[in-house]
Amino acid sequence: MQAVRTIQKSENGQLMIQLPPQFHDIELEIIILPAHPIQDMEVVPPSSNRLEMVAHLKGILPDLPYSKYDFYA
Repeated sequence: MQAVRTIQKSENGQLMIQLPPQFHDIELEIIILPAHPIQDMEVVPPSSNRLEMVAHLKGILPDLPYSKYDFYA
């Protein structure tokens, strides 16, 4: 598997990524992660109640298995 890793700063909520030739005209998976920890993210304390944990994660985790033809609204 080939990968490209780059750290860039977004401008007005957008990124411009120049791809090498081997990535032209193919379907790609894009993953966006912050390069540094974000300080103002909400920290949720650990919960021992399973129902609270499920309620907190509802909608975050996708239903698996999925294919490229699935979509979530």
